[in-house]
Order: sequence, then C-alpha cells, then structure tokens
Amino acid sequence: ARAAPENTLAAIRKAIDSGADYVEIDVHQTADGAVVLLHDRDLKRVAGLSRRLDELTLDEVRALDVGAWFGPAFAGERVPT
Repeated sequence: ARAAPENTLAAIRKAIDSGADYVEIDVHQTADGAVVLLHDRDLKRVAGLSRRLDELTLDEVRALDVGAWFGPAFAGERVPT
C-alpha cells in the first residue's frame, strides 16, 4: 500500500519484484457477477465515485482509473479481474 495502489496489478508486480512471499488481495463481485480485486467496497477513495462495486457492471468498473489518486506514475491503472 506504500509503493503502489493496493489490489492493483502494479502493486502485485512491485511485491513480486521486492521478493514478497505472498500478496494479500481483496475480492468483490460486480453487479453482473464478475469477480474483481479492490480493497474498498466502494470506489470513492480510489476513483472519486460514490458507488459500490456491486452496483456497477464489469464494463463500468473497467473504465475507471484507480491509480491516479495514488500518483501520476499509476494513472490509468484499472481494477483487475
């Protein structure tokens, strides 16, 4: 959570690169039943959207940038499936 936005592919890559033995992930389901990685139940903190994942379809979630809030290097980071 200090090196990259948590529960993103960037964070998982950084964990692997740093030699981590494991990575903790959080999963949620979208309105259309897709399983996605995201720590929070809603998207307010990471995407500025006051909606819960279970209210959005996978296509709607995929369109969101969940990295820019963390820093410019992570702009364009998406919610992984």
